[in-house]
This record gives sequence, C-alpha cells and structure tokens, in this order.
Amino acid sequence: MKPSTLFTKRLWGLDTGVIRTFAITSALALAFILVKWLWVMPCSGIQIMVNGQDPSQQSYLYANTPITFSIATENGKSQVVWIFDDKSKTQTGQSVQHYFREEGDYTVEAKVDGQCQTSIQIHIRHQLTLENLGSNDALNGGNPINGIDQPKTGQSTSYFCSVAADAYEWSVAEDPSIPTSNSNTFQPVFLSPGTYTIQLKLNNDPSKVFRKPVSVLAGSPTPSMDAGMPDVSAPSQQITPVSPNLPPPSASSAAPEEEEEAEVAAPKKREPIIVADEELKYQLEQIRDKKKSILDLKDYFCDGYETSVKVQTDGKVLNLTQLCDKLQGKSGLLGLGGRPKIKSVRSTKDPDTKCIVVLYVDIK
Repeated sequence: MKPSTLFTKRLWGLDTGVIRTFAITSALALAFILVKWLWVMPCSGIQIMVNGQDPSQQSYLYANTPITFSIATENGKSQVVWIFDDKSKTQTGQSVQHYFREEGDYTVEAKVDGQCQTSIQIHIRHQLTLENLGSNDALNGGNPINGIDQPKTGQSTSYFCSVAADAYEWSVAEDPSIPTSNSNTFQPVFLSPGTYTIQLKLNNDPSKVFRKPVSVLAGSPTPSMDAGMPDVSAPSQQITPVSPNLPPPSASSAAPEEEEEAEVAAPKKREPIIVADEELKYQLEQIRDKKKSILDLKDYFCDGYETSVKVQTDGKVLNLTQLCDKLQGKSGLLGLGGRPKIKSVRSTKDPDTKCIVVLYVDIK
C-alpha cells in the first residue's frame, strides 16, 4: 500500500500544506483588518465644531494659536481620534486643542469609535503679533478681529482679538449706543439690519486700529403679546381715497418745522473701511473658490463694482465684476487648467477716504 501524498513534504518539522493554509488564513485576516481600518464610513449627523462654532462661520484661524475642535455624539462617551494633516500625533477626545505651526490648508479628520469618520477643510494664516501688526495700511497677514461676517439682529455675537495686548478698545462705528468693551472679546447686540463696522484699538495706539465690516441680517422677530389685537380705545377714522398721482398725505401735511429739522439733520458720516493687500488677496481667493461673493468686497472700493483692476499677467484692465468672473473661470483646454492662482495684490488708495481707487492683481 502506497503512503498518502497529501501531506508528505515537511518544513521545520511541519507539513508544508499546513504551513501554506496557515499563511493564507493569516494574510486574509490581516487584509480584512487593514481594509476595515482604512475603509471607514462617513458619520451621519455629526459635525466638527471649531472654537465652538460652525467652521463656515469662522473668519480666520492662526498658526501657533490654540484652536479647539469638538464634536457632540449621542451618548457623549464615544471615542474620537483626531488627525490634523500636519504630521503631528493623533489626539483622542470629544474636544481637543491643537496648534498648527505653519500657514496653509489642512484637512482635520475625526474618527468616531473606529466606525465612521468626518472631516473639514481649514485655512491657517501665520500668527499676528503686536510687533508686526503696524497700521491697517501696512498690515501683513490679515485682521486680528475674528468673528462671523453676518450676525443677526437681537442675538449676541462674539468677536475676539487673535493677539495679546495690554489694552483693548472695541466699538461699533455706526452705532455708539452699543456698549464698548475693554477685554479680548466683544459681544455686540445689533438691533437693526444693515452694514456696520466693528472697530478695535490696541494699546491705545492710533496706528493699531483695525476694522471689520459686517452685514447684520434680520433675526427671528420676537412675538408681541399685543400682536393682532385691535386698538379699541381710539375712535375709528374714515380713510379718504388718495389719487395715485398725488403725493401721500404724510408728505403734504408735514409741518414746516419738521421739514426744516429733516433738512438740518445730516446723515452720519461713515468711517472708511480699510483693508490690507494681504487680506484682500485672501478674500479674492475665497471668491475664486466660491466661498464668498463680490458683495463682501465692494465696500472697500471707491467706485464699487466699476473700480478699475489691472491684471498684470496679460496687461488687461477690468472692473471688479469682470475680475471676479475671471477668477471663477477655468483656464486651459476644456477648462482642465483649473482656476487662476493669485500671486500678489497691490492697491492704490484715496488719501482722504482710504477706499481703493485702483487694484493691481498678478494672476498666474
């Protein structure tokens, strides 16, 4: 009787067939673990918050400045692993603080219980210090005022200064009735919609005054107890039809004294909104990437949308609207070249109003 040939060869005292089966099983198990580790499903209903706010509401984030990242889970006990895309070690916790050392774009990723992941894109600007702040015209690297661009009426909105100083002086240029602040943070409550300018003076130094324009939107109206209730105390008045060709009664019946007061009362002069070239370059990049619109820029320019813009690359002169259209367009054959890259921005300002008269943009 011939011996079985199924298990005949041996290696290290073991049958080679057994070794082969063990190796294949181990490789499959390792591959399964690796795929499970890499292939993590997106988290549903979980959002990363930056400094306690929606990332889209954050104005600027700075290098070498603590930034708090957090998420909220249903049970509050989930294990969250954070990856910061800057070659630093991972951190664990539902709320962590991280310092980015260099300026640039980063992807912040959070893995929840090893089962799902979510991520956001952030832009880190270089750190501002009192030594390199200078005046607003010479500002290099952005504005130290941080906060949302579109607060709502009736709601307290937080703004903070990204650098340490010995003295702070916050105010709203268009509304002196809003209380000022002398701390690192400012929490104004706007009562009426419109465009306002948040102003910050550091160390009582007139050369370190910075401004941030905000567009206040109408918030949810507060319901009134008397809403919808007719006033029964006043006698009813008969409404006389008015011809559409005549001015309304209020215009024709105004008292002469009131008209004189209206003529004397001149509108309050608005302080100029000053923006540094580096800040303007960043905002143009945001428009190019369709994260902001031309409405966020027009108040910086003397002629609004019609301000002349000289594109240095091809020598053309455009207006602001045409420049924004050019930035959002794609170059190359069939648009495969991507959107233009802004190399530098330089502005010429009116000496009195400080608004921009001409803008020079170098596009690659």
